[in-house]
Amino acid sequence: KIVAAYVEGVKNGRRFYRTLQELSAVKPVVVLKGGITKAGASVAASHTASLAGSHGVWTSVLHQAGAIGVDTLDEMVDMLVTLQYMPGLEGKRLAMLGVGGGAGVLATDDWDKAGFVLPELPEQIRQAFRVALGNDAGTILSNPVDIPHLGFGHEAFGSALRKISDFGGIDLLVFHLPIRGIMLSLAVAPVLLDRESETILKLHRESGKPIAVVAHYMATGEGWH
Repeated sequence: KIVAAYVEGVKNGRRFYRTLQELSAVKPVVVLKGGITKAGASVAASHTASLAGSHGVWTSVLHQAGAIGVDTLDEMVDMLVTLQYMPGLEGKRLAMLGVGGGAGVLATDDWDKAGFVLPELPEQIRQAFRVALGNDAGTILSNPVDIPHLGFGHEAFGSALRKISDFGGIDLLVFHLPIRGIMLSLAVAPVLLDRESETILKLHRESGKPIAVVAHYMATGEGWH
């Protein structure tokens, strides 16, 4: 179903490109390129006796062939898991809901660099989130939508989520949930995490829209321990 490859270099560039293009047309191909720096390329050459090539050239080749390039083993594993469970998308339009304005800005940069588009949400949807969140002062509601952890679980918030999920202007709904170390040290943390999970799972069961959850741990202070 999915092809993953670690590549240091190739001996026949045209044959590699042609094979990669043909394979990418029928199934996802994920490639981790080793030796992207001058020092790494030198080691790769002595390891496999093949031509490593520049990072820019490799990025262009993978893009033109329709393959997916990753930079680390962790990123490769994340990509393979995503491809295994995520259905094919009809387009590259997404709506993102996340905790933290700064984290949302950084995530938006990543989506844009990956070729995705975050269209502005209709006023009807933004109004639904204003009602759900109580006050939109200092909160991003256009796309991405900046949401608090405490927003999950409320009926008004669930209604707003259904509206954004039903919106025909997006192909993917993404939840961006940074979990801070200090949050995990609080007694209320398990309740919040369970509430978030159940809200998203309920939406997934009721909606035909592909949904992705990006959750990462942000350690601060004693929370690291």
